[in-house]
Amino acid sequence: MQTIKHIVQEKIQLFLFIIPALYFIIGSYFRYILGDLSLRSLDPDYIYFITGLGISEGHINVLHVDNPGTPLQYLMGLTYRLVYLLRPGNGSYLEDVLKNSDLYMAVSNSVITGLITALLFYAGRRIYKSTGSVFYGLLIQTTPFLAVIWYDIIGRIVPELLMPLPVILLEIFLIEIIYSGKKVEDNMQIIVLAAISAIGLSVKLTYLPLWFIPLIIIRNWKRKALFAGLSILFFLLFAIPVTLRLGVFTGWIKSLFIHSGQYGGGEANFINWTEFGANLKFLWGYEKWFLITTFLTLGTALGYFLFRRKEADSKLLLVAASVITTILLQTIMVGKHFEHRYYIPSLLLFPVLVFLIAEMAKRMLKGKFQILVSMALLIFLIAFFVHQQPWIKLKAETMSTDMAQRQETRNFVAAMNPNSIKIITTQNYGSPFKEYALMISYAWSGGHQKYYTETLAKLYPDSYLFFTWDNTFRFWGTELNMTKINDSKKPVFVYLENDNPELYKKTIERLTFVPDSIKVTPELLFQNEKTKETIYRLNFNAKADSISTQ
Repeated sequence: MQTIKHIVQEKIQLFLFIIPALYFIIGSYFRYILGDLSLRSLDPDYIYFITGLGISEGHINVLHVDNPGTPLQYLMGLTYRLVYLLRPGNGSYLEDVLKNSDLYMAVSNSVITGLITALLFYAGRRIYKSTGSVFYGLLIQTTPFLAVIWYDIIGRIVPELLMPLPVILLEIFLIEIIYSGKKVEDNMQIIVLAAISAIGLSVKLTYLPLWFIPLIIIRNWKRKALFAGLSILFFLLFAIPVTLRLGVFTGWIKSLFIHSGQYGGGEANFINWTEFGANLKFLWGYEKWFLITTFLTLGTALGYFLFRRKEADSKLLLVAASVITTILLQTIMVGKHFEHRYYIPSLLLFPVLVFLIAEMAKRMLKGKFQILVSMALLIFLIAFFVHQQPWIKLKAETMSTDMAQRQETRNFVAAMNPNSIKIITTQNYGSPFKEYALMISYAWSGGHQKYYTETLAKLYPDSYLFFTWDNTFRFWGTELNMTKINDSKKPVFVYLENDNPELYKKTIERLTFVPDSIKVTPELLFQNEKTKETIYRLNFNAKADSISTQ
């Protein structure tokens, strides 16, 4: 009999492979659709490209510590080194990474997808073993799926992709302490919670509201203080780049707190109530089901407390209160400084909300109709897949169309004479020229630029980028001038992100080295009707009046 029961349990656990496998397939699918990130995704993807490269070369004191995104930087640095071991001998490590940046980024994303896939399977098994419910195991595995914004980032390089790591570990902890009946008083529990919180904060500071969950469920004030102190200490140990630039980091946080604009900008009025209301309206429009579930959790908790006051599990109610408080804090924070992706840490708590509703409902029913709870969970999981499918199709179609349109220009660029001088004028998120992505990335290398300049000048010697917002030319090789153009005999091409006469005029006027006796005549080579991108060949000829004078 025991053997049959064991066999049945093993067979049931096979269901726990389904959702992780689905996650890996979806992640790989979106990675394929997005193609080269240099074509459309620069911020923050290519910022992390250069910081990951710096970490891989031992430059721990990187410039970009805002998010802070440290686990992502570490993971990318390690991935780069491992990938290079598998590469054919086509130059030094630095040359190979800078020449094949999109390849290294793509592999890094696949590594992240694989890591989260493994985490989902681990979480499902862990919850199943602690609760005895395969439905709860499957539920916890839906953590990264329930936020539809996830499909905007799953194929990219952004710190939020690692947010399921601390959130799921926290979810496991919460569910296990509810089922174990133990209080959160053990020193090891405090250490584990502090480590999870430190990882979350080092991934991105938007995790901060979730830091209050352990602070609320820990009952003893001394242990609350211990948790707070350890989480800060672990954060400084994990996020070493932040520790090395602590003054800059704390100054940035202060700006976020006292200013109402994004990234610590805007007026020093703490909050702009007009924008705050509009941001909350946006969240309600896109995350209605999540917010409704939050209200249902609150209502269920109140019902559980009122109708089962004498035998109500205080720990279950405390966890419910901590999760609801966290979501409230996150909603206020995102309303103040808005980006939809900033809401991801709370959105990842969706399965816990469903778990809390189910668990409190089971305890109110006292075993009489508990089968209804299991049926409700099954319906929820089915509805989850039905709801997600059209979103996946919509996001995939939008991305595919965008990339296909951009790829037309990149295909033309790839067929151009490689031995040419290129003037690239764009402020878009991506460009058919990889040099643009690398220049944006290079700007974030800070004091380490000197380590990359020579290699970039060797790989991209005749690329000149015109940034219209500050009217500057940027390049790695030698400065562009008329002598270089004449002596090299190379064709000169200019790329415009938009077929706009004003943009062309502004670009040409920036070529101050062209003497008045020379006329610059554009020859249209390519025009992308869908994206409005244009490529001209510039012809430099003596003006007629100049010839007659001679």
